[in-house]
This record gives sequence, structure tokens and C-alpha cells, in this order.
Amino acid sequence: MAGEWIKFESSLPEKPETLAITAAMGWTDPDLTVGKLMRLFRWFDQQTTDGNADRVTPALLDHVLGVTGLTLAVASVGWLTVTDAGVCLSKFERHNGESAKQRAQTAKRVAKHKGNAAVVTPPLPRE
Repeated sequence: MAGEWIKFESSLPEKPETLAITAAMGWTDPDLTVGKLMRLFRWFDQQTTDGNADRVTPALLDHVLGVTGLTLAVASVGWLTVTDAGVCLSKFERHNGESAKQRAQTAKRVAKHKGNAAVVTPPLPRE
């Protein structure tokens, strides 16, 4: 659907956390990590309402993502929390769901508005 989206930060491929996950997985290409992270973020957005995947184990989530060990590698950088109760995506509310979409759209409108202000010619002084 056209309305479905997830937030993607343009700096994700170069973030130290992404590079740490890449190294932990034994990969040399951060683009592979970014692709798997997009699948992970999408799964949480589609399958949870609050970022908490109760009764989901790292092994089950790895199976969904198609790679063994990724869940624990992501948890090692703090982007996931793994407990006996399940797996939780950290800062879910900041990056996922309708409220995040609204904040992102508002920020984009504000930035665009500020950009337009720079090209507006100030009025001439009155004499």
C-alpha cells in the first residue's frame, strides 16, 4: 500500500552500530546489514503495536530474517532487547507507527518552509 512506510535514516549504512553488526556477523558489506535491518524494522512495524514481540525468541526472529545470529548481533548494539519474555525493538515509538510518520512529515514541512523563507525578497524600506 502507498501509505505503508518505515523510517529510514540516511546515515544508517555508516552508523557505528551498523558497522558493529556487520563485523559481528562476519560480513564485509554494510549494505547487507542495512537490508536485513530494514526487514527487521518492517517486521516489528507490521507484527507489533508497541515494539514488543512477546514469546518470540531470537531463533524464531532469525528464521524470519533468514540469517542465524542477527537478532543477538542487533541486541549487542542496543537496538533490540532480548529477555525470557520475548524480543523488544528499542525506541519503537520514535521510529515506527503513525506518530513517527506524523513527526517526520511535520519536520519535512518545517524544513521546506524555512528553505522557502531564504528566497523571499524582503520588502523595500518606506520613505
